[in-house]
Amino acid sequence: MNFSELECENCGTRYFVPFDEMDCQTTSSYERGMGPEIMYFGQAEVSCPICSSPARIEYDASEYPVGCANYSETNAKGARVVSEFGDLQLHFDEDIYHLDDSGLFLPQQRGIITSLELGAADLVNIITENPAAIYTISPREFEDLMQHVFSKHGFEVEMTKQTRDGGVDLVAVQSIMGIKTKFLVECKRYAVSYPVGVGIVRALYGTHVQQGANKSVLVTTSRFTGPARKFANATNTTMMHIDLKDINDIMSWVNACQCI
Repeated sequence: MNFSELECENCGTRYFVPFDEMDCQTTSSYERGMGPEIMYFGQAEVSCPICSSPARIEYDASEYPVGCANYSETNAKGARVVSEFGDLQLHFDEDIYHLDDSGLFLPQQRGIITSLELGAADLVNIITENPAAIYTISPREFEDLMQHVFSKHGFEVEMTKQTRDGGVDLVAVQSIMGIKTKFLVECKRYAVSYPVGVGIVRALYGTHVQQGANKSVLVTTSRFTGPARKFANATNTTMMHIDLKDINDIMSWVNACQCI
């Protein structure tokens, strides 16, 4: 089995993360000289088995030409990567690919190699008509969707890099009466049955303090645990700094986009 080894930044414990735990998706495909280059991105929320400190592990990879692992990189936040995941294990669909005289696999049907990333406006339309569709999009598409939603509501939004972003996915700035406010937005595209715990909220608050933001927002397609909400609402600590927004808030925002 394919594993990555992490070292907890808090207590130094080393532990393994199996690749099977990664939510890995095809994000894009670009035509090049020998066919398409297919890009992959995966991530998973994990925690130290000793001190329970949260960490996020992320995986970037590309396939080019078809069937050949061209590049892969493993990164983590909240932990140090001791050993990376191996290359993607690739296989072929004989109905799509064939060998030419040079021994290269070539696509027989263009346009069906991968499902390309939808535009954010398209996602708004799809999710408005079918709310359950939000659970079929990739984590990166969810970030694109939130960037679009915040932009529609008057924010200037910058999406951070997929790796080494300090635990923040979006930086949103709004100006009211000429006074600018800075929002940090962390996006969690989780299943309904997988709530966001207090460790992730604590980590966001740490980033909030470090980066000097006016407000930080944690948005999820799931819900929040009781301890997570208690921490966010703690008197004289985080009540004016952290907002938690769940699937109900997200759907309200998305529906409002249709009227803006």
